[in-house]
Amino acid sequence: MISSVKDTYKDEFVDNQLVETQINPSLSPKMRHDLIDVLYTYKNGFASDNEPLGAIKGHEFDITLNIERPYPQVLKRQAYPASPRAREAFEKYIQELIQLGILRKDGWEFRALNTYSAPNRYPIPRIQETLTQLSKDKYITSMDALKGFHQNFLIPKNEKLLRIIMHCGIYEDLRMPFGIKNAPSHYQRMMNTIFPTELSEGCLIIYIDYIIICSDSWSFQLEILARVLDKATGVNMKISSKKCNFGFEELKALGHIVSGLSLGIDKSKVAAVLLKPIPQIKKEMMSFLGFSSYYRKHLKDFEILAKSLYRIYVLQAQRMTLLYWCCGNSNLRPSWGQFATPYLYGQFGPFWCSMEFWPYHSSLAFYGPRPYPAIFGPPGQVFHIPNPQVFILVFGPPSQSQPFWAPPFH
Repeated sequence: MISSVKDTYKDEFVDNQLVETQINPSLSPKMRHDLIDVLYTYKNGFASDNEPLGAIKGHEFDITLNIERPYPQVLKRQAYPASPRAREAFEKYIQELIQLGILRKDGWEFRALNTYSAPNRYPIPRIQETLTQLSKDKYITSMDALKGFHQNFLIPKNEKLLRIIMHCGIYEDLRMPFGIKNAPSHYQRMMNTIFPTELSEGCLIIYIDYIIICSDSWSFQLEILARVLDKATGVNMKISSKKCNFGFEELKALGHIVSGLSLGIDKSKVAAVLLKPIPQIKKEMMSFLGFSSYYRKHLKDFEILAKSLYRIYVLQAQRMTLLYWCCGNSNLRPSWGQFATPYLYGQFGPFWCSMEFWPYHSSLAFYGPRPYPAIFGPPGQVFHIPNPQVFILVFGPPSQSQPFWAPPFH
């Protein structure tokens, strides 16, 4: 009778709290049953409708300013203007935070506070280096703390520093907000303090509020899962069941596809970048390079391909003008024959020209003085050929509406 009642409660737990949780469908019935037993035992570690947000004990967030009173006027700015649509979204989110006990209506805002906060230099793990730990693991589980930062209380004296000015009023944070300086470092330190044994054993990976459990056996996977949930429950941390993935051989984590055999790129994370037009200005180009650099280990000869693009910094300092940028392939090299001479490394008319060849890639760049702080020339052109691998940068005087070498490339 007791066992029957327990099974009923367990079924309700699965139907209510784990309805959006991802469990590996290839697990055997016994493996799935054992997993549900562990999750039900530590059900208080998951956020529920009755207790949606945790309140972590013993790790309050403190802010140390590097200035004294009176505070600069920059800390007392008015609200930024927002569109009606944005205002509606702000109001909805603010009401949600008020209901969760994260905000209360009061005071002023903290946008400039980060400038005057002393830095907390606790290291954040490097994602790619961390994920390489999974190279020999058969089972992988990922979990995410629900609104992780908001589960940390503030030291009371700091509440007055964290105030937000909105068009609908002024609100005061009661818990650690997103976007505040040192919040990631504080949270990483806290997590490393809560789970030191599991981290030292190499069976647990933590990136701020994201938790990955890895093991080469199912029994050890359940053991570590139980230990992690037990410690999370002990400090009143709440896990978001919607973001949990249990017992997979391969899953998406931190922008990568991870498994015991390989580490790949999550294509859904880069889809938006692939659809972007070719960068036309320095800011757009550096944004693209910064994103690409995050996945540099997965891009063949990334350092070579990016070398010419990074010259933008040098050219900007020398007041050069970006005239033309396009993508091509090393198969275009024959059409460059007229330029393949030593004279390319000297002065070529009003331009300075640089060409570099590697086994599989080539780079061509023309640049010259920039008398006016403006960008001229046609938009970048994409060559519709397989696997574009070469970036071509051309710089020249603003008077040039087209690069003089353009015809060979059309």
